[in-house]
Amino acid sequence: MESPLRPRSDGSGTSHMTIAVRVVVLTLAIPTTLVCVLRLYLRKFVTKQFGLDDWLVLLALIGVDLFSALAYTITYYGLGEPLQNVSADQLVVFLTLEYASQCAYLVIAATVKASLLLFIMRLFPTRFVHLVGRCLLGFIAAFTLSGTLALVFQCRPVQAAYDKTLTHATCYAPETSYAILMMQGVIMFVLDVIILVLPMRPIWQLQMPMKKRLLVLGLLCIGFTACVAALVRFSTLKFANDTTNFTCKCHAPPFLDEDS
Repeated sequence: MESPLRPRSDGSGTSHMTIAVRVVVLTLAIPTTLVCVLRLYLRKFVTKQFGLDDWLVLLALIGVDLFSALAYTITYYGLGEPLQNVSADQLVVFLTLEYASQCAYLVIAATVKASLLLFIMRLFPTRFVHLVGRCLLGFIAAFTLSGTLALVFQCRPVQAAYDKTLTHATCYAPETSYAILMMQGVIMFVLDVIILVLPMRPIWQLQMPMKKRLLVLGLLCIGFTACVAALVRFSTLKFANDTTNFTCKCHAPPFLDEDS
């Protein structure tokens, strides 16, 4: 009789990387949730101007928090641990959660970026901003759909992506999976930079003292942390190219940068 599925408890202690992931998840998720909830409350009950960008913020917040819960949960099933220390039952859960995170990552990221674009378009209703914003929204929609389908159907049958007991399945080669994830990471990074730069010109043209304009631009530059997080993610994609110790190398889930 198989033992009941339970979180890893091999007595060897929790790795530093596992603890680090848990700390990062909580550190990013809690303040992000508080800030977004405050913004939504003010928009709904104070200004009474709850728009489409606010609905997207709500959807993005739900998605990111679910991903944060997923990231925290997966640390109990082998994330950050050498593969030889992960039991077969735990590995099934690990692969299932990892597959789910890959398939849903672009959808959540697209929701976040769309909410930012609509927010910028609402604040700066200029022809240039709206034209670029609409083009970016169209590109994000097409890219998200194609990229998500590529990951959902990475194996035939589909369940072979997380069920390694299927012996006659065919899946992407590790190099192909790595190339797809890296390409998606690069495109997401470029989109972050474009969205961040988009409002800088209209901000600079505002009729306000130079110091205030510089202050607003400085606050906007805080958004570069999201770009840095996207760059950090590149180093975590090496797990896709590793078939021998991927649980250890997959120490930073692909969705952590969305919390930034």
